[in-house]
Amino acid sequence: MHAAYSPGSLDDLCPSTPPAPVDTAAAAATAADYTLADAQAKAIIDLQHLLDALSHPALASKPWAGALPARVKEALELLEIVRLTIAMSRPADEVIAAADHLLKELRLADTMVQRSRADQLTKTAVRLAQKLAQRVLSSFKEHPPSRTDDEFPPGAASAPGGG
Repeated sequence: MHAAYSPGSLDDLCPSTPPAPVDTAAAAATAADYTLADAQAKAIIDLQHLLDALSHPALASKPWAGALPARVKEALELLEIVRLTIAMSRPADEVIAAADHLLKELRLADTMVQRSRADQLTKTAVRLAQKLAQRVLSSFKEHPPSRTDDEFPPGAASAPGGG
């Protein structure tokens, strides 16, 4: 047999002691960091989706496609490197270098596609991918990803479980 539900008093739900004061400046800074990180993550995810669409096999079968599938594949691999450098909390200069390499690859793809007989939709998609990569790079240059050096102190292995 189940015991009858007995709701507590309102005092149990809302204690009379006031909550601890909140440092609004710190809370605003934290919110801004999350907003920035969210914007960086959204740009990376949008770029991933766009590159996935450009790597569709039907696009590769077009006569004008040429080296585009190889460039898109390389860009996808470079985007994964950007993601891994962030996930592994690598120094900001490594993240920026990876994003810069991605942007250079997409600039090559854009130049190639703009000079080809590709349809306007493909040209626009590749140009958009380049612009998204530029946004990612600019964002990391303006606001480098934070890294705590005490996470991996000097002389320690660069990753947990590493040498």
